[in-house]
Amino acid sequence: MAKIVSIHMLAPRKGVTDDDFEQFVKEEWYPNFVPPKGAVGYLLKGMKGDRQGRYAWIWEFESIELAERIESEDLWRKPAGNEAVMAKWGAVEKGFGVIFTDYVVIE
Repeated sequence: MAKIVSIHMLAPRKGVTDDDFEQFVKEEWYPNFVPPKGAVGYLLKGMKGDRQGRYAWIWEFESIELAERIESEDLWRKPAGNEAVMAKWGAVEKGFGVIFTDYVVIE
């Protein structure tokens, strides 16, 4: 069973500071988002290199089947059914899911 790692590049919308974006993720997104069993995700901020200061979501799925099911059922975008959090997410984020690559882990 091959693991999948999915990397999504994203950025706050114009007018949203990095501090506001990070505060939203820590205080509103993380507490309201429950990843499906077999999936784990992290918001990362580039420390150095080509994407220094930029953001990425990194997702790890225990199998190709799980990654495809989560995407087809749109489960990874729903923080525990909290519509207010989703509405605010749309107001602060851009590019989620637009620039991404899913990788198969070579084991």
